[in-house]
Amino acid sequence: MGCTASVLAGPPDDKHAVTRSAITKAAANSCRTHPAAVRHSRIRYEPIDQFYQFDENRVIGSGYNGPVRLATNRRLNKAFAVKSFKKKRISSKKMALLKGEVDIYLRLDHPNIARLHEVFEDDKFVHIVMEYCKGKELYHRLVSKEDQHFSESVAAETTYQMLLPLKYLHAHSV
Repeated sequence: MGCTASVLAGPPDDKHAVTRSAITKAAANSCRTHPAAVRHSRIRYEPIDQFYQFDENRVIGSGYNGPVRLATNRRLNKAFAVKSFKKKRISSKKMALLKGEVDIYLRLDHPNIARLHEVFEDDKFVHIVMEYCKGKELYHRLVSKEDQHFSESVAAETTYQMLLPLKYLHAHSV
């Protein structure tokens, strides 16, 4: 879910963001029946529907574990991409990969990589809320060109834009 026109900001400006100590308290007082699958200060142990309005008809992509849906943050009135993972369908190995994905995204800060905004977890789901990058993927742009070709300068600029985040990821051992 990367993009080439992202604008990154600092940590979420939501006054309800949970801190590490609050997570520990919330976990102790929670009615949850099992430990959290993923732990971080940007994780909320609250229903995502309180904060985001989903357009059920807007599936914008798919991941290895399900659809990626468009949702609007109720307070910010801003669109985000939400990956939802049904916990009972995820093996412990895949849950470890999911935790690793969250940890990696939280360390990244590059304009050509979609930013992780926050994570919601309840007894049934883990929802990863990502920056929404409007527009088509490169593949769709290539297919829509049919018999036309990109000019050399457009191809060079596109390749350059793809290599910038790759260089950033390699420099950060990702």
